[in-house]
Amino acid sequence: MLLNGVDIRELNRREYYACISGVFQDNSLLPGSVAENITLSETVTDTEKVNDCIEKAGLTEFVSALPKGLNTHYGKELYLDGVEFSRWTDATAAAGPGTLQRWPHSGA
Repeated sequence: MLLNGVDIRELNRREYYACISGVFQDNSLLPGSVAENITLSETVTDTEKVNDCIEKAGLTEFVSALPKGLNTHYGKELYLDGVEFSRWTDATAAAGPGTLQRWPHSGA
């Protein structure tokens, strides 16, 4: 298999894996803040990165309109429709080590 014309067996595996962020098709959100769900962490220290991920996923206006912004609690103050949920998974992928690559989602 080639990646940008290079046989992947020739790549440094650690460096290659550091470029990949995964999001499962059956992704679900956990009770917690917007920031916690995007970073998949209870300790959010880099709000600039969270905001960047939200922007990449096209959710800036949506999150800005929430009652507590990044601190709005999913499950108590926030519920998502299909399109918003799809973009949310993009934000979660962007928060990982890889570069965001958006694939079309059904219903998006």
